[in-house]
Amino acid sequence: MPDWECVHMPGHTPGHTAYFRPADRVLISGDALVTVRIGTARGMLTPRPGLSEAPWYTTWDRRAARESVERPARLRPPVLAAGHGEPMTGPGTAAALEGFAVRAAARG
Repeated sequence: MPDWECVHMPGHTPGHTAYFRPADRVLISGDALVTVRIGTARGMLTPRPGLSEAPWYTTWDRRAARESVERPARLRPPVLAAGHGEPMTGPGTAAALEGFAVRAAARG
């Protein structure tokens, strides 16, 4: 994929990667970071929009997954396309990712 950078984001799977295009700052996160809250049984049955890590029940290494959430926040993308949920777009996307990364780090 010309013009795209591979971003290592292990945790959901050992070799999970995301893809970032610096020209327009689009991030495709796959399942490392999703835009629907599916991390609980209730969330699976009635998903709501919102940032979430890969579900714990499909994640190989939860600590690595939490650490990986910090990488997309540092990229400050205005567009986030995730493996689940609707794409996030607009100026609030980067701020939402930063806030989510801070909360994920606090959960340890």
